[in-house]
Amino acid sequence: MTLQCLRGRVEVRLDTSIQLLEAGQVMVLAGGLPHGLLALEDSRLLMTLVLPASRTD
Repeated sequence: MTLQCLRGRVEVRLDTSIQLLEAGQVMVLAGGLPHGLLALEDSRLLMTLVLPASRTD
């Protein structure tokens, strides 16, 4: 999953760490990890999920 901050600032909580994500920055998050978000001001984020392709055989 990727998070792109389009406007504002958010805290991204990953396990025991907190990362600051500001406008113009992109963060890549590994699948299956607990995470949380806290907007520090009015913010807009774009979240992109990459899902595995389904098998048809």
